[in-house]
Amino acid sequence: MRENILSQRIVICLVLSVLMLSSISCVDMMTSDQSSGGTSGTATVPTKPLLFAPANLAVGIYTPPTLVWQAISNATSYTVQIAKDSQFKNIVTTKTITTSATYVALGLVNNTTYYWRVCSNNSTGSSEYSTAYSFTTVNITPLLLTPYNGATNQSRMPVLVWETVTGAVNYTVEVTTSSTFAYITLTRTYVVPSTLLITGLLANTTYYWRVRAIFSSSTSNNSNPFHFTTGS
Repeated sequence: MRENILSQRIVICLVLSVLMLSSISCVDMMTSDQSSGGTSGTATVPTKPLLFAPANLAVGIYTPPTLVWQAISNATSYTVQIAKDSQFKNIVTTKTITTSATYVALGLVNNTTYYWRVCSNNSTGSSEYSTAYSFTTVNITPLLLTPYNGATNQSRMPVLVWETVTGAVNYTVEVTTSSTFAYITLTRTYVVPSTLLITGLLANTTYYWRVRAIFSSSTSNNSNPFHFTTGS
Protein backbone atom coordinates (compact mmCIF):
# COMPACT_ATOMS: atom_id res chain seq x y z
CA MET A 1 0.00 0.00 0.00
CA ARG A 2 2.73 2.37 1.01
CA GLU A 3 4.65 1.40 -2.15
CA ASN A 4 1.66 2.34 -4.39
CA ILE A 5 1.33 5.78 -2.75
CA LEU A 6 5.07 6.37 -3.25
CA SER A 7 4.85 5.40 -6.93
CA GLN A 8 1.92 7.78 -7.51
CA ARG A 9 3.84 10.64 -5.95
CA ILE A 10 6.84 9.98 -8.21
CA VAL A 11 4.62 10.03 -11.33
CA ILE A 12 2.98 13.31 -10.27
CA CYS A 13 6.43 14.90 -9.72
CA LEU A 14 7.62 13.80 -13.15
CA VAL A 15 4.51 15.23 -14.85
CA LEU A 16 4.90 18.56 -13.03
CA SER A 17 8.58 18.71 -14.03
CA VAL A 18 7.75 18.16 -17.71
CA LEU A 19 5.05 20.84 -17.60
CA MET A 20 7.41 23.35 -15.99
CA LEU A 21 10.15 22.70 -18.55
CA SER A 22 7.68 23.08 -21.42
CA SER A 23 6.44 26.38 -19.99
CA ILE A 24 9.95 27.75 -19.62
CA SER A 25 10.83 26.67 -23.14
CA CYS A 26 7.80 28.49 -24.62
CA VAL A 27 8.57 31.67 -22.70
CA ASP A 28 12.14 31.56 -23.91
CA MET A 29 11.02 31.15 -27.53
CA MET A 30 8.49 33.98 -27.24
CA THR A 31 11.09 36.26 -25.72
CA SER A 32 13.51 35.35 -28.47
CA ASP A 33 10.92 36.07 -31.16
CA GLN A 34 9.99 39.42 -29.63
CA SER A 35 13.59 40.50 -29.30
CA SER A 36 14.26 39.69 -32.98
CA GLY A 37 11.37 41.89 -34.10
CA GLY A 38 8.70 39.31 -34.82
CA THR A 39 7.86 35.67 -35.39
CA SER A 40 10.67 33.47 -36.66
CA GLY A 41 10.88 33.62 -40.47
CA THR A 42 9.39 37.12 -40.80
CA ALA A 43 11.50 39.54 -42.89
CA THR A 44 12.90 42.62 -41.16
CA VAL A 45 13.65 46.09 -42.51
CA PRO A 46 17.28 46.23 -43.70
CA THR A 47 19.83 48.45 -41.99
CA LYS A 48 21.23 51.58 -43.64
CA PRO A 49 24.50 50.97 -45.51
CA LEU A 50 27.90 52.53 -44.98
CA LEU A 51 29.33 54.50 -47.90
CA PHE A 52 32.76 53.45 -49.17
CA ALA A 53 33.82 55.38 -52.28
CA PRO A 54 34.44 58.06 -53.27
CA ALA A 55 35.68 58.87 -49.78
CA ASN A 56 33.94 61.73 -48.02
CA LEU A 57 35.24 65.16 -49.14
CA ALA A 58 37.25 63.60 -51.98
CA VAL A 59 38.41 66.00 -54.69
CA GLY A 60 39.61 65.58 -58.26
CA ILE A 61 37.12 62.79 -59.01
CA TYR A 62 36.89 61.99 -62.71
CA THR A 63 33.49 61.68 -64.33
CA PRO A 64 31.60 59.44 -64.37
CA PRO A 65 32.42 58.31 -60.82
CA THR A 66 31.60 54.83 -59.49
CA LEU A 67 29.77 55.02 -56.16
CA VAL A 68 30.37 52.05 -53.82
CA TRP A 69 28.61 51.24 -50.55
CA GLN A 70 28.14 48.38 -48.06
CA ALA A 71 26.07 45.40 -49.24
CA ILE A 72 23.27 44.60 -46.78
CA SER A 73 22.43 40.88 -46.55
CA ASN A 74 18.62 41.18 -46.47
CA ALA A 75 18.35 44.09 -48.92
CA THR A 76 16.86 43.40 -52.34
CA SER A 77 17.56 46.87 -53.75
CA TYR A 78 19.12 50.23 -52.92
CA THR A 79 18.04 53.80 -53.60
CA VAL A 80 20.84 56.21 -54.48
CA GLN A 81 20.39 59.98 -54.36
CA ILE A 82 22.86 62.56 -55.69
CA ALA A 83 22.35 66.26 -55.05
CA LYS A 84 24.17 69.58 -55.39
CA ASP A 85 23.40 70.57 -51.79
CA SER A 86 23.83 68.90 -48.41
CA GLN A 87 20.10 69.21 -47.64
CA PHE A 88 19.19 67.24 -50.82
CA LYS A 89 16.82 69.93 -52.05
CA ASN A 90 18.54 70.19 -55.43
CA ILE A 91 18.56 66.50 -56.40
CA VAL A 92 20.39 65.58 -59.60
CA THR A 93 19.67 61.83 -59.61
CA THR A 94 17.51 59.30 -57.76
CA LYS A 95 18.24 55.74 -58.89
CA THR A 96 17.09 52.28 -57.74
CA ILE A 97 19.84 49.65 -57.95
CA THR A 98 18.99 45.93 -57.84
CA THR A 99 22.16 44.28 -59.18
CA SER A 100 24.96 45.28 -56.78
CA ALA A 101 26.10 47.81 -54.21
CA THR A 102 27.67 50.05 -56.86
CA TYR A 103 26.43 52.72 -59.26
CA VAL A 104 28.16 54.52 -62.14
CA ALA A 105 26.83 58.09 -61.90
CA LEU A 106 26.46 59.36 -65.45
CA GLY A 107 25.71 62.95 -66.36
CA LEU A 108 27.80 64.72 -63.70
CA VAL A 109 29.91 67.71 -64.75
CA ASN A 110 33.47 68.68 -63.92
CA ASN A 111 34.56 71.09 -61.19
CA THR A 112 31.35 70.56 -59.19
CA THR A 113 30.66 69.37 -55.63
CA TYR A 114 28.05 66.62 -55.24
CA TYR A 115 26.45 65.02 -52.19
CA TRP A 116 25.24 61.40 -52.19
CA ARG A 117 23.46 58.94 -49.90
CA VAL A 118 21.96 55.44 -50.08
CA CYS A 119 19.13 53.53 -48.37
CA SER A 120 18.43 49.77 -48.36
CA ASN A 121 15.09 48.26 -49.40
CA ASN A 122 13.22 44.95 -49.22
CA SER A 123 9.60 43.77 -49.16
CA THR A 124 9.20 44.85 -45.53
CA GLY A 125 10.34 48.44 -46.00
CA SER A 126 13.29 50.77 -46.37
CA SER A 127 16.07 51.82 -44.05
CA GLU A 128 16.95 55.37 -43.21
CA TYR A 129 19.33 57.05 -45.64
CA SER A 130 23.01 56.64 -44.91
CA THR A 131 25.10 59.52 -43.65
CA ALA A 132 25.72 61.67 -46.74
CA TYR A 133 29.16 61.93 -48.33
CA SER A 134 30.38 64.63 -50.70
CA PHE A 135 32.95 64.70 -53.49
CA THR A 136 34.16 67.28 -56.01
CA THR A 137 34.71 66.36 -59.63
CA VAL A 138 38.01 67.12 -61.33
CA ASN A 139 38.78 70.67 -62.41
CA ILE A 140 39.71 70.06 -66.06
CA THR A 141 41.08 73.09 -67.87
CA PRO A 142 40.92 73.41 -71.66
CA LEU A 143 43.90 72.18 -73.66
CA LEU A 144 45.00 74.71 -76.29
CA LEU A 145 45.66 73.34 -79.78
CA THR A 146 46.31 76.00 -82.45
CA PRO A 147 48.01 78.30 -83.24
CA TYR A 148 50.79 76.18 -81.80
CA ASN A 149 52.67 77.58 -78.85
CA GLY A 150 55.50 79.76 -80.16
CA ALA A 151 54.15 79.82 -83.73
CA THR A 152 55.39 82.69 -85.93
CA ASN A 153 54.22 84.51 -89.07
CA GLN A 154 50.58 83.88 -88.14
CA SER A 155 47.54 85.51 -89.72
CA ARG A 156 46.23 88.72 -88.18
CA MET A 157 42.84 86.94 -88.16
CA PRO A 158 43.74 83.62 -86.58
CA VAL A 159 41.29 80.91 -85.56
CA LEU A 160 42.00 79.86 -81.99
CA VAL A 161 41.26 76.18 -81.36
CA TRP A 162 41.19 74.30 -78.05
CA GLU A 163 40.04 70.89 -76.86
CA THR A 164 36.40 70.50 -75.83
CA VAL A 165 35.81 70.03 -72.09
CA THR A 166 32.99 67.64 -71.16
CA GLY A 167 30.13 69.46 -69.45
CA ALA A 168 31.22 72.97 -70.46
CA VAL A 169 28.39 75.23 -71.63
CA ASN A 170 30.71 77.92 -72.96
CA TYR A 171 34.25 79.27 -72.74
CA THR A 172 35.97 82.54 -71.92
CA VAL A 173 38.92 83.39 -74.20
CA GLU A 174 41.46 86.05 -73.25
CA VAL A 175 44.08 87.51 -75.60
CA THR A 176 46.80 89.96 -74.61
CA THR A 177 50.26 91.27 -75.51
CA SER A 178 51.30 90.87 -71.86
CA SER A 179 52.99 87.57 -70.99
CA THR A 180 51.67 87.89 -67.42
CA PHE A 181 48.14 88.87 -68.51
CA ALA A 182 48.58 92.12 -66.58
CA TYR A 183 46.03 93.61 -68.96
CA ILE A 184 43.68 91.98 -71.44
CA THR A 185 43.53 93.09 -75.06
CA LEU A 186 40.47 91.00 -75.97
CA THR A 187 37.97 88.94 -74.01
CA ARG A 188 35.27 86.78 -75.52
CA THR A 189 32.77 84.48 -73.85
CA TYR A 190 32.02 82.01 -76.56
CA VAL A 191 29.46 79.24 -76.82
CA VAL A 192 30.65 75.83 -78.05
CA PRO A 193 32.15 74.62 -80.40
CA SER A 194 35.65 75.22 -79.09
CA THR A 195 37.00 77.59 -81.75
CA LEU A 196 37.10 81.37 -82.07
CA LEU A 197 38.02 83.65 -84.99
CA ILE A 198 39.63 86.88 -83.77
CA THR A 199 40.32 89.98 -85.84
CA GLY A 200 42.06 93.33 -85.50
CA LEU A 201 45.46 92.06 -84.41
CA LEU A 202 48.59 94.10 -85.12
CA ALA A 203 51.33 92.97 -87.50
CA ASN A 204 54.59 91.59 -86.18
CA THR A 205 53.24 91.39 -82.64
CA THR A 206 53.38 88.58 -80.09
CA TYR A 207 50.06 87.65 -78.49
CA TYR A 208 49.33 85.42 -75.53
CA TRP A 209 46.04 83.62 -75.13
CA ARG A 210 44.27 81.34 -72.66
CA VAL A 211 40.84 79.76 -72.20
CA ARG A 212 38.71 78.70 -69.24
CA ALA A 213 35.63 76.47 -69.35
CA ILE A 214 32.33 77.61 -67.87
CA PHE A 215 29.97 75.00 -66.43
CA SER A 216 26.38 75.39 -65.28
CA SER A 217 27.44 76.19 -61.71
CA SER A 218 31.21 76.73 -61.79
CA THR A 219 34.22 77.81 -63.86
CA SER A 220 37.50 75.99 -64.49
CA ASN A 221 40.94 77.45 -63.93
CA ASN A 222 42.61 79.16 -66.86
CA SER A 223 44.42 76.92 -69.31
CA ASN A 224 48.18 77.08 -69.64
CA PRO A 225 48.75 80.04 -72.00
CA PHE A 226 50.05 79.80 -75.55
CA HIS A 227 51.69 82.59 -77.54
CA PHE A 228 52.08 83.29 -81.25
CA THR A 229 53.49 86.10 -83.36
CA THR A 230 51.64 87.66 -86.29
CA GLY A 231 53.27 88.24 -89.69
CA SER A 232 53.66 91.46 -91.65
